[in-house]
Amino acid sequence: MSPSPATRSASPPRRSGRERKQAESVYDDAKAEVLLRSVSPKTPQSKVGSAKKRESSSKRKAEDGDDDSDEDKDVPSDDEQDEQSSQPSSPEETSDDDSDDSDDDDDFGKKTTPERGTPTNSNSKKRSAKRTKKTQIRTGRSPAHSQSNKKNARSRRTAATNRNRFGTTAKSATRRSAHQSLATLAKNVLPAGETPGLSSLVAGLLHSYRPTKEEDVELGDVAATSEYTPNLVSLARKVIGVHNDHPNRAQLSLLNLLFRSVGGSEDADLSLGNANDANGGGSRSKSRSAERSAKRRGELSDSEESSSDTEEEDDDEEVILDEMDTDEWARVVTDLVDDMRHVPATRILLCADPLGAVHQAHELAERERRSKEGGSGDADAIIVDGEESKKHASAGAVEYRRVYREFWYALGHVALTDGGMATTGASEFESRSRAGNAKAGKDGPIVRLDAELVKSIILRIIELSPVGQPDVRAAATLAALSMSHAVLDQSAILVKKLDVASRQYAAASKSKSPGKKEGAKAEALKVRMESLKRSVEDLEEVVLGPVVQGLFVHRYRDSNEHVRTMCIESLSRFSLQRPDIFLTDKYLKYFGWMMHDKNPRVRCAAFEGLLRPFKAVHNTAEGKAREVGDENLMIEKIDLSALEHVVGKFLPRIADAVMDPVGQVQEVAMSLMLVLLKGGFLDEVSEDKLWDQTNQRCLAEDAPATVQKDALYFILDQLEAFDDGGENEKAAPNERKRAQQLDAIASYAAHTLTNGPVPIDKINVKVSDLLVNSLREMPE
Repeated sequence: MSPSPATRSASPPRRSGRERKQAESVYDDAKAEVLLRSVSPKTPQSKVGSAKKRESSSKRKAEDGDDDSDEDKDVPSDDEQDEQSSQPSSPEETSDDDSDDSDDDDDFGKKTTPERGTPTNSNSKKRSAKRTKKTQIRTGRSPAHSQSNKKNARSRRTAATNRNRFGTTAKSATRRSAHQSLATLAKNVLPAGETPGLSSLVAGLLHSYRPTKEEDVELGDVAATSEYTPNLVSLARKVIGVHNDHPNRAQLSLLNLLFRSVGGSEDADLSLGNANDANGGGSRSKSRSAERSAKRRGELSDSEESSSDTEEEDDDEEVILDEMDTDEWARVVTDLVDDMRHVPATRILLCADPLGAVHQAHELAERERRSKEGGSGDADAIIVDGEESKKHASAGAVEYRRVYREFWYALGHVALTDGGMATTGASEFESRSRAGNAKAGKDGPIVRLDAELVKSIILRIIELSPVGQPDVRAAATLAALSMSHAVLDQSAILVKKLDVASRQYAAASKSKSPGKKEGAKAEALKVRMESLKRSVEDLEEVVLGPVVQGLFVHRYRDSNEHVRTMCIESLSRFSLQRPDIFLTDKYLKYFGWMMHDKNPRVRCAAFEGLLRPFKAVHNTAEGKAREVGDENLMIEKIDLSALEHVVGKFLPRIADAVMDPVGQVQEVAMSLMLVLLKGGFLDEVSEDKLWDQTNQRCLAEDAPATVQKDALYFILDQLEAFDDGGENEKAAPNERKRAQQLDAIASYAAHTLTNGPVPIDKINVKVSDLLVNSLREMPE
């Protein structure tokens, strides 16, 4: 017994390749009745092999008909099409919609047995008319099957494509958003007609997202950390090229960049002069801002004011920085601060807060509000880098800070390699030696870097670090520290070359016969070693002198928490760049001191500073690839035992920090305690209070989930059931071993919850769920 017509019409069409009969439809009788009134009967259509042949045959028959107007009546109107589109479609109509597929065309195009009592020629004419208008009705027909199938297939292809390039797509969208934020800042900040160049480095930084005009920018030793790197390196080379011929003008341009970044207007720029010669400009030491300041205070007479206006209309003379005294510098900074007060927070490119001036203003307002309400005005009362805080961050300011830091880093690299005193040429003696023995110079010629040029720029920037305005201090500190990172990276490269040359020299010295002079190869290596040592010492002196003694020792105690954080984070990177210098008690003590800072950001940076060497060594041991820009870190020379004395001295503070009021500090401190335990730094610790307060964080309801999980790892490392006992660590434990481990965890939890005179009804059993959640988060 065949199913009812209604059942057949509701089911989706089959897609098999076999020939089948035409399915009946409840609407066939109504269609036939309409067609009988409008179409005269004709002979049945002959069999054809495909839908395409049948369609062409129907068209020819329709053209030969007696009444063309009657055939036009066969085509349904727009209202009828809408009514038909809402009705379930038959398999035959569905085949028309899917005529794209060649396999289905062959199956659905075959002639089927006509229904009894239905005029064959009428159906043929109706199908012909429908196929003629199928471009109008196919989008609305059979939505439950053909269109949904196509949409599903399209969505599956899209999903597969997104899975293959998910990281690239997401990253591209993020970068496009960052570029748009820089473009918006440039539109709001830069006046009309200001273009990138020496006279407007801030325009160069804001437009650094644009494709570089130079086809191939030689980056040298500068790592391509972002898409901005080529433009920034090209801009840095222009500055250093001018500095080689005219240092004053180049330093004026760099100072103007700093002033404009913190909110100064173009009127506050120090005049570069309009002379095009290398020495150009006059010798006037007074700046335009000083004249405007005197005019504002009424200190200029009418004749002086008119002459001043005349001078502004004429070509400006270049400001000579070395001739400016303290009072003139004070006027420049005062006018800059005055400009900053009138600039909206949305137009400030760089401030002390890494999240932008808008976020900084919101945080200050939040502190004042809490103080008025009687609460704490410290940053401890504010969620550090939380979602509530980040929603006020400025994407453009965050991106500009990244560009600003990278520019000063690139400037440090370029100044060392392209400065007037820099050279990559070998000495005459070494050239002769390499001519006789090509192997002597396989590591390249002797490199002389212009350390004095970098030192002069850093000293000029550091002059602004004691300014009372925190944003100016932050901009100067960030610029000087970024250049110092470039200097240390170059020194690390030279140290590695020096190690290679030392080994080669030792091997060459051993090969010579007793009583004979050293060969040409050994002499060339000795000269190279001496040259490399001098270059390394010069670079170290730049960092240890102006940067550490002139900047760091003053700014790590700055009144602004962001400046303090910046200094501690830079010291942390110093310890990875040159662990032979900075991974010692002389500098590690700063991390211990700043663990007691009142601001959670500074405390977090201090704990992270001690944690980073452990992470770097662990990642290297695991074979993880380094991030772009970290290729020159001397991780292989990190000696973790150098931290033993500092860890022993500040261990009580580290243990107390796992209960810090701020969750982010808890997470870093707990991670540090865990790596100290695994590294054997706690083997001699017998103080029960230290162990207990760390262990109990796994059951603390107020602790973040990350702290609870790391605390459980901390406990597992102490339980005997989790001892390896010489077994294979990669092998999965058997059921008995797993049961013993779970029993050990349950026993610890029961002992902790019932320790002391605790009534049975007061035992907080529900915190055991925290253990279960932590176990689920552990991949092993």
